[in-house]
Amino acid sequence: MAIPAPQIGWKLIETAPKDGTEFQAWTECGYWAPRAAWKKPDRGNGKEAFCTWDQVDYDGIEGWSNHVTLTHWMLQPIAPRTDK
Repeated sequence: MAIPAPQIGWKLIETAPKDGTEFQAWTECGYWAPRAAWKKPDRGNGKEAFCTWDQVDYDGIEGWSNHVTLTHWMLQPIAPRTDK
């Protein structure tokens, strides 16, 4: 049995995993979010949603937030090998 090739490219957010898997995302505001996942946000109403990892330098707040709407997602790239 052949192993299917991985999907390449951006997919609609409705097809993103809802099991806590982290992925990269594109937002309706037109920016790229390198870390996103389906989870309960650290702030806000506490309902599960697609969230991004945010860090606000001016006030030192960081955590998972659902303040932006995600439109597309893509799997994280495979980490580089560290062996020599």
